[in-house]
Amino acid sequence: MAALRPKGPPAADFAHVVWVHSAVPLGDCAAGQPCGVLVTWEVRAPYPALQPVVRLTHPQTGEWARVHPFHYPTGEWTVGDVVLDQHVLVPPPGAPPVDGYEIAVGFFHPDTLDILPRVGPDEGFAGLEVMFPLGGLEPATAAGSTPPLPASCRPALADARMDGVRLLGWSPVPAALRPGERLALTLCWQALTAPLSDQTVRLWLEGPIPVSLYEDAPVYGRLPFSAWSAGMRVEDRLTVRLPRDVPPGEYRVYLAVGPGDPVHLGTLTVSSLKRTFAVPALPHPLEADFGEAIRLLGYEVGEARRGEPLSLVLYWQAQREMEEDYTVFVHLMDPQSGALLAQVDEMPQHGAYPTSLWVRGEVVRDEHTLVVPALPAGSYALRVGLYLKETGRRLPVGEEHFVRLPLEIR
Repeated sequence: MAALRPKGPPAADFAHVVWVHSAVPLGDCAAGQPCGVLVTWEVRAPYPALQPVVRLTHPQTGEWARVHPFHYPTGEWTVGDVVLDQHVLVPPPGAPPVDGYEIAVGFFHPDTLDILPRVGPDEGFAGLEVMFPLGGLEPATAAGSTPPLPASCRPALADARMDGVRLLGWSPVPAALRPGERLALTLCWQALTAPLSDQTVRLWLEGPIPVSLYEDAPVYGRLPFSAWSAGMRVEDRLTVRLPRDVPPGEYRVYLAVGPGDPVHLGTLTVSSLKRTFAVPALPHPLEADFGEAIRLLGYEVGEARRGEPLSLVLYWQAQREMEEDYTVFVHLMDPQSGALLAQVDEMPQHGAYPTSLWVRGEVVRDEHTLVVPALPAGSYALRVGLYLKETGRRLPVGEEHFVRLPLEIR
C-alpha cells in the first residue's frame, strides 16, 4: 500500500535502495497469538529482487518469530514509493511474558540469500537490521489444548517436580565446550499451582571443581515465580558463559529450584585451551590500541603479487576480557583514490577463536588471506580494524577506526 512520505530522516538506510521509517505493533501482542506489525519503508533505487524479513526478538533470549512474505515484488517498484507493509508474527505459547522485545527489519535477495547491508552517515557498514521496540509480551491464554514441547526441549525422562513447578524438558547439553564459551540451554517449565514462592533457579557444574553458572529467577531474573499463573508454561532460554579459567575435565550439569533436589541435565567435557602470553619478535611491530580493548602488536605480510593470495598475520593482545565477538576487517585500498580493491571480513583465526574467549594479556596469532586483484604494480595500503557484525560499530584507534599498513604489489 503506497502512502505519503513520512517526515524526518529514516530510521535506517539499506544500501541506498530501501529506507525503513518505522515498525509498530498494531495492538497488544501475546504468546501463542498472532501479532500484527506495520512496517513503513520507502523505495530509493531499483533492485533486481528483494524481500523483507521481519523478526520478533529479545536481546537476551534471541529470535521468537519471523516472517518474510513477498508483498511487493521489485518489478513493481517505483522510486519514491512509500510502502505500508503489514506482517503477522506468531510467538510460541511458551514465549516468556516479559518486557524488552524488539521488532527487527532487514532485506535479502530471495535467490542468492545475500543480505542488504545498512549504511551509516559515514557510508560505512552499519549492520544488517534495524531494531524497533515492541515492549512487553502478554502471557498465553489458558484456553485451548496444551501445546506440545518446543523442538528445542527433549522431554524429561523422570517427573522433575521442584517446589510447585515441573521441568517438562530441556535442550541437550553440548558434548564439549572450551573455557569461556557459552553454554546455551532451553528449560521448559510449567507451574503446577499458583501462587508460587519466589525461589531462585540454580545451575552449576560438578567436576574437577564446582562451578556456579546461574542463580536467579527464571528468564534472567525477569520472570519471578510469583508472577506465574497455574498451568502456565514458559520456554526459558538461558545462555551462560563458562569461566575463562575453568580447569579442563568432565563435569556434570545440575539444575535446582531453591533448596530442592537437583536434576541432572547432562555431562559436559571442558577441553583444554592453550593460551600464549609471550610477545614474539615481529618484522613489523606496532602498538595500536583499539578502544582500550585490543592492541595490535604488529604483523607479518607475505609478498603481494597480482592475482595471487596474500597472507597477512596479525598479532593481537587482549587489554581486557570482552563479552563481544569482534570481526576483523582487512581492506586493500588504493591510497590515491581511496577505492576499496579487495577485502576479507572474519572473526579471528577464521572464526575459530572469537574475542570473547580471550583473557587479559593474551597474545593471539591471527592469519587472514585475500586475493590481490590484477592491479598495476605499485604502492598500496591495507586497512585493518575491528567491528561488531550486529551493528557495524567499529573500535576506535586514535582518531580513526582502522590502521593503515603499507603494501607493495609487484
